[in-house]
Amino acid sequence: MKLVGNYPLGRRRLQTYGHILREDEQYLTFRPSVHRDILIDGSHVFEKAKVIARPVSEEDDIYKLLPETSQNP
Repeated sequence: MKLVGNYPLGRRRLQTYGHILREDEQYLTFRPSVHRDILIDGSHVFEKAKVIARPVSEEDDIYKLLPETSQNP
């Protein structure tokens, strides 16, 4: 799964892919597939209304900082 959103300690939106561990009507728990030394390693709980989660395509980058003009979904 690909997730686009703001991680807790970051100011810029990121596009990463990984695994959805748990999901309910309001929240999803996501574990990005990144190296363990990267700040966003670990599981994160996001409000579903503030992120975009969709299947990964071959054109997607594993980890990508998005322009500051990117808006919440």
